[in-house]
Amino acid sequence: MVEKNSMKYKNGVFVFNIQPSIQGNQESNDEIKILYENWLCHKSKIIFNEKVHILSKAIGVKANKVVIKNLKNRWASITKNNEINLNINLIKAPPEIIDYIIIHELCHFKIKGHSYNFWNLISRYVPDYPKLIEWLNINGKNLLF
Repeated sequence: MVEKNSMKYKNGVFVFNIQPSIQGNQESNDEIKILYENWLCHKSKIIFNEKVHILSKAIGVKANKVVIKNLKNRWASITKNNEINLNINLIKAPPEIIDYIIIHELCHFKIKGHSYNFWNLISRYVPDYPKLIEWLNINGKNLLF
């Protein structure tokens, strides 16, 4: 038996099962968006937590908490309590971009701001970071919803 409204992701394809409603297509579109956003949230929690855990060890810092949000103006940020906020839309980026953003924020645990020393630290972990920044500048807007 299939749930009333459901979504599956299999072999690179999203399959939605949306029951028709009296209110028509707009309600169906809203339900599809909700199902998709819930799936993104679930996947991003798993992937981001694992990556933060692994990359934190490599850099020698500890994130106290990973928070996933639909940030409007940035890919990530940190708090004074060593929490890392990650944009949910980042999950749609290639793995090396996700790694770069997480490393960037984790490096801020050691060096605040974007000084020469900060970029030098970044280059230890991500030598090709300028290429990744360029990718984000070109493609980042396509990841947002």
